[in-house]
Amino acid sequence: MTEALTREQRRAAFQVWMARIFDRDLFEKVVLLALLITIFSSVIPTMATRPLTITVQVLVLVSLNTIASHLLARRGTTIASGLAHFAVVLLGNVGLVYVLALLFGRSLNWFNAAFFVLLLSLIVTLFDRFQPYHLARFPRGALWVRPGRGA
Repeated sequence: MTEALTREQRRAAFQVWMARIFDRDLFEKVVLLALLITIFSSVIPTMATRPLTITVQVLVLVSLNTIASHLLARRGTTIASGLAHFAVVLLGNVGLVYVLALLFGRSLNWFNAAFFVLLLSLIVTLFDRFQPYHLARFPRGALWVRPGRGA
């Protein structure tokens, strides 16, 4: 049976999560979502986007989401409800897609865009909400250690 996390463990994990924006968590989210959205887009008959283009689009959206969530967390703003958090992320992503479509003068298939924005928002919300708990249970060490430098 797993022991319950203490408040101090959760707080320390949240501080680690909040400390850096461009870290391996962002890399994990981008890779996971780029692969997932590439797979889904290959099934949809009206999609004709290359995997590199999808990866760049996912990188932009997930990076902007991560920057926003980290800046709000650093200010002490948190959303207690998971559904409210999801709604805020979803509305922010719909707004971002709309603004980016206007900036680049591209017409969108809004059904496809809504599906992918919904998928991206759901996974980003779940990842961001549960990552501090993961860090509390499994403290993060260095990605790699150079020989002779120790841990």
